[in-house]
Amino acid sequence: MFAATDNTKFCDYRRNIQNCLPVIFRMLYGCGLRVSEALKLQVKDVNLTDGILTIKGAKMDRDRLIPMSESLTQACQKYADKIWWDKDTDYFFMAPDHTMISPNTIYGKFRVYLKVVGISHGGKGQEPRLHDLRHTFAVHVLQKWVTGGFLCFPHIWAINLSVPLPDIFGSLLKFILSY
Repeated sequence: MFAATDNTKFCDYRRNIQNCLPVIFRMLYGCGLRVSEALKLQVKDVNLTDGILTIKGAKMDRDRLIPMSESLTQACQKYADKIWWDKDTDYFFMAPDHTMISPNTIYGKFRVYLKVVGISHGGKGQEPRLHDLRHTFAVHVLQKWVTGGFLCFPHIWAINLSVPLPDIFGSLLKFILSY
């Protein structure tokens, strides 16, 4: 799917969308963000030096710090080199009119990319959903902990400080531990 996002082509007035889509999808998958969290990021929330995202007022009105991988940090840096913001409160991913990109734009492009890579989408409310990137991130983290010999439960409770256990990890933990 990342190859499909990398090959996105739009007309000139939407060039920023073309530049930001590959980074948005990598961020959703690589950091486990909700679409709204990624789209609400302001320039000041993205630390390109240390590779840290600051998510403000997320679910249950909690703030949290999310580390980015080195490759995602580099993708954000390359994106930032192509974009010009007026102030640090501008959206990191801006629409052509300097407002927040609509989540519907991202959902629509997700369906296009699914089609490009040959994955069918059953329609509204059917899988795969864009939010499944967040779940995939969580499963991969848990798999890494299990295969790496980490004790899962202490890590789960540590994560619970920033992400409520019932939201993501409850059903995923059952899945991972069933192997």
